[in-house]
Amino acid sequence: MIYKEYIVGDIFTVSACKRIPINAAKKYTESTTLCPLISGTTIHNGLSGYYYIQPAYKSNIISVGHKTAFYQPVSYTNSLGMMYMDNINLNLYNGLYIVTVLNKRKVLYNFYYARVTERLKHETISLPSILVDGVYTPDWDYMTEYIKVRY
Repeated sequence: MIYKEYIVGDIFTVSACKRIPINAAKKYTESTTLCPLISGTTIHNGLSGYYYIQPAYKSNIISVGHKTAFYQPVSYTNSLGMMYMDNINLNLYNGLYIVTVLNKRKVLYNFYYARVTERLKHETISLPSILVDGVYTPDWDYMTEYIKVRY
């Protein structure tokens, strides 16, 4: 398998999330169904709780905090300081692969040097690659099969 370095912003749409403080989310009653609220916590897939609020983001994307990243299998909303990464090729399995790669790089960040949108866009990650029409691209199928075998 060949691994290549990719700039995150070249293979993902990276955006800052709307800011919804957790305390404010408790007051919203815009919905009759519970929606997961994702924050920068390092546990429970970033889940801070469920609230009666409309989801702000679709399922099947990666949420990124200042140090952590999580694959989000369902639509959700978020708290302060979150970002998201999207790519049409994402699924549960390759999403978990990408999250693992991102979380191994969290040692580069701290309270004073946080992972913010512009840093994330320029961050480089090493991914399995496949040659397509003379150009290396991430091998989404390999990442999917790799995690399926271990999941």
